[in-house]
Amino acid sequence: MPTILDPSLGLRNPPLGLDRWNNSNPMAGKKKTRKVPSFMRQIVAENLKKLLDEHYKDEPNITAKQTKFFEKTGLAVATQQRIIVQENGLSLDTLETIASGFDLSTYQLLLADLDVKNPQVAPGAAKGEQRAYRRWQQRNLGKAPLNPQAPTS
Repeated sequence: MPTILDPSLGLRNPPLGLDRWNNSNPMAGKKKTRKVPSFMRQIVAENLKKLLDEHYKDEPNITAKQTKFFEKTGLAVATQQRIIVQENGLSLDTLETIASGFDLSTYQLLLADLDVKNPQVAPGAAKGEQRAYRRWQQRNLGKAPLNPQAPTS
């Protein structure tokens, strides 16, 4: 006769029998393999670490710096740590959160050798793109060009 576990003790009769119940492994399957950190992950990790070091230089250690940044942006300390050790990739939302926390543009976090004291600015649009944008702005918004000294044709 099969063993019946007493429900009053919080135990129940397993539907497939005790042998199956005792030998089950709910976490069976392929183990995840870590991805090799990509070039962009390395750049973002280095830039985040440099920015934390520069903006929170009064804090005694990296965890204290990350905690201060968490208080400012809401980006969890664990997430910051995973980015720095390049364990996970990050979403665009996370990249934007980091950038806004340091008053940077998102693209600046993707620049290799970011100068944290004076962040580089990428060159703007080509002259043809600038002219097209000014024409669109004048037609659709009825506003003067952003740069009145710039030629309009």
